Amino acid sequence: MSAALKRFYRAKKVIDVSNAALVPLSAHHRPVRSALSLGLLSNLQPDKGVFEFLEIFKRLQARGHSVAAHLAGPIQDEVVLDAVTELADASDDFTYWGGIYDEERKDEFFAAIDLFVFLTTYKNETEAKVNLESMAHGVPVISTDIGCISSVIGLGGGHVVASGGEEGVDAVVDLVEMYCSGEHCLERASKSANSRFEVLRAGSVDAWKEFWHLLLRD
Repeated sequence: MSAALKRFYRAKKVIDVSNAALVPLSAHHRPVRSALSLGLLSNLQPDKGVFEFLEIFKRLQARGHSVAAHLAGPIQDEVVLDAVTELADASDDFTYWGGIYDEERKDEFFAAIDLFVFLTTYKNETEAKVNLESMAHGVPVISTDIGCISSVIGLGGGHVVASGGEEGVDAVVDLVEMYCSGEHCLERASKSANSRFEVLRAGSVDAWKEFWHLLLRD
């Protein structure tokens, strides 16, 4: 991002300041579950990957995998609400949490999931703070290559797929099947995601310090 800002605005000094410094470190012990649990927490609108998330869950179940899905966030779109309600009525393995507005409830949500699936196509997406929160809880992220997300996930935070839509759904289903089969180790991925967040948070704290130093100096 800093390179782009320098290129477009001819800025001499640019400091990348991530939201990671604002995300608390969290306990990340992952319980052993009989079913792999997928999660999405967001403002549940179409360009935040909600329909892709529902389709991924349905497709994995149709292939015989033991998976559960946890969806959280406010819904204002009637089409989204109808789709979520229909799936919640049809499957005992699907849980809609509603909106989450406090840290304790958020901790409970992340403790209930193993993989965070965020196939956002939102045109103004940045690093997606919710991805940072997921990694802070030791939950690997599967997200789209948009905004700064790929640099946030980096090596260790999870997986980046090229796009949302049908192509993204196919890619995520393939990835989740690797976890279901044991080809990908969930415990190792969880520790790696948390370690990646700690690196990001340390860098973010340093960037904030540098920013305030320069601001107050001038």
